[in-house]
Amino acid sequence: MLTTSILLAASLLGLRPMDAGQTEPVAPSASAVAPWREELVERAWRAATAMPLVPHVKNRSRAQESVVDACLELGLAGKAEKLALEIVNWRSAAALSSVALHHARGGRAEEARRVAHATEALITKNTAEAAQEWQDERVRARLAATYVWIGDKADAARLAPGIGESEAGAVQSAVAAKTSPEDADARFAAIDKAVTAGGFENVRNALQACAELHARCWDDVERRERAERTIREGWSLLPLRVRIDLLASLAKTRIEHGAEALALVTEIRTLIDGAQWLPEDRAPLRAQVATLRYQAGERQEARRELDAALAGYTKDRTEIVDIYRAGALRPVAEAYATMGDPDEARRVFARALEEGTLNPNSRPRADDLVATCLAMAKAGVEPDATLRVRLEQIAGAFGDPW
Repeated sequence: MLTTSILLAASLLGLRPMDAGQTEPVAPSASAVAPWREELVERAWRAATAMPLVPHVKNRSRAQESVVDACLELGLAGKAEKLALEIVNWRSAAALSSVALHHARGGRAEEARRVAHATEALITKNTAEAAQEWQDERVRARLAATYVWIGDKADAARLAPGIGESEAGAVQSAVAAKTSPEDADARFAAIDKAVTAGGFENVRNALQACAELHARCWDDVERRERAERTIREGWSLLPLRVRIDLLASLAKTRIEHGAEALALVTEIRTLIDGAQWLPEDRAPLRAQVATLRYQAGERQEARRELDAALAGYTKDRTEIVDIYRAGALRPVAEAYATMGDPDEARRVFARALEEGTLNPNSRPRADDLVATCLAMAKAGVEPDATLRVRLEQIAGAFGDPW
């Protein structure tokens, strides 16, 4: 932990001022968000809040934080901040730190700074209430990343020593994303040093930061290729799922720049086909490949691949524990939405809703309702009249036993 913190602080102190125009794409304003999407978010919040604090405060707060994250993705930053403050445990500060980071990545420095300062006050309160170390580190990491994005180097460096390897990735990715071309070689050197030092968290964080550099240095062919080479040479001891996610990041960057990405998609598919997976993981992984293939331009094959993923879920269904079935279906529904077929996406979401009702306990049913409502809102799949009634029925059935 100490070594990582020192490297982080040094990296932050050496960061050049942010480029004035370098921000993430602007999220839609709250006024531009379709009312039905906000209704799904509110239904998800009610389902999460229905969980009793005792003994389910952890599940309740985790689900509530996921609603805050969805609000940010949909452009409902004001609602996200309000809801974050209603969470009762340390996840209130965690959710609020996500709001701060969202503002920072969108170039809204004053809003980011305001929310970050409010979050730091909550950290002090959580510390007084004996929050666990990893909880405090997660919040500090997001705040440090926030300060990196808005160029507040002193505040970022002040928080860095309290962040261990398990949470350092957020900061390292922010540093990589804000790296100027003239600083890229120094970032590559830090990444190489981290990979050489070893350790799962350390290497994973470094290579995720390298994927950020790959995007940041896109116009510099030599550094772009160096980033991909560094990732491939450094991932030998990482789990296959992490390697797949890294390849997916490279593929998405290629797609965003209109470059050929099908070779990477095929490589991901080969890795998936060559490994054994839990039955609940097969359909989501295949849906991920199908989505990338579609975005890379191979649309007919992508649709066939996605249809096969759904058929595979049907075949595997009895092998999947009931609490994992809806989670296996949601990525498939999201992929249909991405491919421009909202009707099929709606049908699969409806199927996921039904799978989420099978457990006799209300807590997992509430978790699934939250996740499915948020997935529909983010995917842009509006529930029809029948599905609206079903959502109401599922929510109305919560009660003992939880």
